[in-house]
Amino acid sequence: MAGAEIIAGIKEKFPDFNPLSVESPYSDEVRIKAGREDFKGACLALHEALVSPAGMFFACDRRREKGCFELRCVFADLKGSRWITVLTETPQDKPYFDTLAGSMHSASLFEREILEMFGIQPRGNPDLRRLRLHEEIWPEGNYPLRKDFKPAPSGAAGCGDYKFDRVEGEGIFEVPVGPVHAGIIGPGHFRFSAAGEPILNLELRLGFTHRGAEKLFEGRDCAGAMALSERISGDAGFAHSLAFARAVEKISGAEVPYQASVLRAVFLELERMYNHVNDIGESPWTWGSVLPPLTPRLSRKRSCS
Repeated sequence: MAGAEIIAGIKEKFPDFNPLSVESPYSDEVRIKAGREDFKGACLALHEALVSPAGMFFACDRRREKGCFELRCVFADLKGSRWITVLTETPQDKPYFDTLAGSMHSASLFEREILEMFGIQPRGNPDLRRLRLHEEIWPEGNYPLRKDFKPAPSGAAGCGDYKFDRVEGEGIFEVPVGPVHAGIIGPGHFRFSAAGEPILNLELRLGFTHRGAEKLFEGRDCAGAMALSERISGDAGFAHSLAFARAVEKISGAEVPYQASVLRAVFLELERMYNHVNDIGESPWTWGSVLPPLTPRLSRKRSCS
């Protein structure tokens, strides 16, 4: 879809939409700037037109340059092999936007993160619990991804307790799992609400080892940031460092030699295969679903011999 076709597709679902600008800075990107009052309608229309979830939805602190925050919701146009971004601005004195989560579930966790990291309110979202900055530890009013963020004093009190959703009814029981696990996976708390075998609801809470990686990248040069990207996660060191390298190459217009592209593909596949093997090895209780049963065969062998 070219830029004009994308706007036409949005207007089929949202006739009153008038973009502030449309640009294509790279061959695989289209950026559509919308007014704050049109942002939600444009995103939902694009979501429906492309049959695509929100692949990314994030904020940027532009107060120093523009006196505002910027919101960007990114969709994948699979037919056109490109990313389509809808962006808008919200004033620093009135940081809010109309929630997308009620009509587009893929925006739910993104909106919670935008609120806890920037203090930008998703109006109308009924679930504003934190994702990574746990209420028991972090005081109110601390937004780490703002450019002027300063950590709260040591020993400052948190702002409350995390409220798990409860499923009520006869025969409902809860099964808590974690946050400490027997395997090597990172900590996470999972709370299952079940009625016999059927699971009616799953609540997950992450962030127990949140390290503030986004903030650690700020101010580093390319070499320093590359070294950090390789250390974000030990089981995906190559994938993360390649993502950073490709971003830098795209911004700078650097051309990647063919041989380097081939080697990158090989290393990515090796890392992917390693993670699959590791996952199977770590979870022996799942073997029955991926391997044929062994016990009956061994029994038949013994009986035949």
